[in-house]
Amino acid sequence: MDNASDSHNVFYECTSLVGGEGTVYAPEHTDADYAHVDGGPDNPGYFTLKSNLSTEVRGVPFSSIEEKEWFNIEGLRQSGQCRELNIVRQKDGEVKKVLVK
Repeated sequence: MDNASDSHNVFYECTSLVGGEGTVYAPEHTDADYAHVDGGPDNPGYFTLKSNLSTEVRGVPFSSIEEKEWFNIEGLRQSGQCRELNIVRQKDGEVKKVLVK
């Protein structure tokens, strides 16, 4: 987010966000302040750090997820996951942000 020119409302109405330590979306935190890996109550964030996403997301194999679209942090559509922040919009409309190391 250091190179972002405008981070105001980057998470506006992203109501299904849940960080890896359980931090849930809060309408008062829609700018880049929560654009990092969730550190729990002491350092809340909306991202989840996973070291190996080649086969699963949150314990669910990719083959069982019917993803609709993948995007990078700039909102550009991708053909699949990248080694960076990925935004996944599933067929059911759920949106997840996943960080791949």
